[in-house]
Order: sequence, then structure tokens, then C-alpha cells
Amino acid sequence: MENKELDLIDLIKLMWSSFKKFCMGCLNAVLWIIRFSIKHYIIIGLSLLVAVGASIYFTLPQNRTYNVDTTVKLNVLGCYSISDIILSLKTPSEDRVGALSSNLGIDKSLAARITKIQTFYVIGHPRIQEPYYVDFEGNFERKEKDTITARLSERLYVRVVVKQPVIDDAQLIQDGLALFVKNNEYAKKELEVRNAGIMEQIKVLDEEIKSVDELRQYEYAKDGQISFRIDKTIILGERRTYYEDVIKLQKKKEELTNDLILKSEAVLIDSPAKIEVRNGTLKIYGNLLGFMYVCGFVLSLLIEYRKKIIEALKQPV
Repeated sequence: MENKELDLIDLIKLMWSSFKKFCMGCLNAVLWIIRFSIKHYIIIGLSLLVAVGASIYFTLPQNRTYNVDTTVKLNVLGCYSISDIILSLKTPSEDRVGALSSNLGIDKSLAARITKIQTFYVIGHPRIQEPYYVDFEGNFERKEKDTITARLSERLYVRVVVKQPVIDDAQLIQDGLALFVKNNEYAKKELEVRNAGIMEQIKVLDEEIKSVDELRQYEYAKDGQISFRIDKTIILGERRTYYEDVIKLQKKKEELTNDLILKSEAVLIDSPAKIEVRNGTLKIYGNLLGFMYVCGFVLSLLIEYRKKIIEALKQPV
């Protein structure tokens, strides 16, 4: 028992000693970086000045970019097909601005300020199409037995990056995206097929409602029991009501009619777009200062140890 206790104490001491060595190593490394940076303050200082100048330039109002984010509801096709249709706007052309202006039905001045178009899949409950979050990283993988989390087939998140947006730009871009999908031949054909199918279902329901109503009137016209003849056998049956059957058929017809009215287009955008600055001021300064400091530090290392590097390169492999 005493040996085990001693072994545990020795292990704790060893771990503590290793931890102290690690902390001292990190501290010494930080102190060396500080001393080295001070020694080569001219190169690193100039690098940081370049970073500050670039940050000021990128944070000027005329150089800021904004995200115009829109969630699109899909009435035909699915998220993959609609994504392909929208991303076809990025197809290179000789007159990119003119093509974008024509496809989205927007002014060329707005089309010239659009720098990027992106689509992201929405993750949520696949059966009720309830969104959970947007997969900005594009790394969602559905687990084999997961029945409540999937890419929603009826939702798509669209991001348009714009320079210097004004108040009406977001609405114009939303309307343009809906117009572009609406005018797509594939989407138009799918919408026509869907509407024709719904109309056929409504027609069948009307016939069923009529048949049930005729049967109801026939039975109520009889007094007491009703009878059915099968060959030479007469089967007596009790009169029943068809009220619930008619209600169910009417409800189904109403749902289909609502689909025709409320989902009359290939896509629907029923909420205003969100506009936010793409990169905040602090993020721009932080990224550029960090990047240029590393560049200045690496350049200082190359200058400091240039002789050793040259000698190492001259040695035969």
C-alpha cells in the first residue's frame, strides 16, 4: 500500500515538474520573440505601418462590403437544383455587369457593386421543414440513423456581397433572385407539371365528393334499412352518415387549392433581407496587423540567419 502511495506521489511530482518546464519554455519563447522583435523593430515596425495603412484603406466607406442575406422557400425542385440555378449567375462572361443586370432585372450600377454570390444549405427537421441553422461551413454530414436533422429540401440561404448598399438594394436583389429563378426554363416546366398534377388531384376529389354526396342522398331517401343485391343474395345494411368523409375530402381539396394560390411561383421570399457589414473594423485591423507582423518577423529571421541559411543550402543533399 505504501509503495502505491509513493508511486502516486512520484507521479504527481513528475507531472508538476513537466508542467513547470512547459510553462517556463513557453515564457522563454515569448520573451525571445519580444527581444527579437525589439532588435528588428525597424522591419517589424514598417510591416505594422503597412498593415495600418491597408486597414484604413479597406475600412473606408467606399471600400466596405456588406452581406445581403436571404432565406428562400422552394416550391418546386429542391435545394440542390435551385442552388445550381442561382450560382449560374456567377458564370464568367465578357459583359459580367450587363449579364447580371439583365438576369436580375436590376440597374447596372447595382450590378457593378455585386462582388460575390453564395448559397448555403439550411439544416433542420426534414419532415416538418423546421430550420435549425445555416451550414455556412458546408461540413454537415447526416448520420445514418438521424431522422430529425438533415438538409432541408424546401429552404436555401442566399448571400449576395455588395459594395456600398443603399436602402432599396436589398429588396431589388431579393426580387431579382426570385425573377431569375422564375424565368429559368427548367423551373418553369417543373412548376407547370406540379400545377397540372394538383389540378388533376382537385378534379378527382371533386368527383369523389360528388359520388359520396350522391350516395348520402340515396341512403337518406330510403326509410330504415337499405339493401344490396349480390347475385341472388340480398344483403341488408344499416344507414350511415358520410359527413366525416365529405369533410376529409373537402379539407384535402382546400389544402391543394391553397398550394396553387400560396405557392404560385417556383420560389417564395416572404421575409426582408438582412444587411450586415462583411468584416468589422476590429476584424480587419486584427487580421492585417497579425498577418503583417508574421511577415515582418519571418523577414527578420531570414536577415538574421541569412549566413546559416546560405551555408545550409550550399551543403550537398
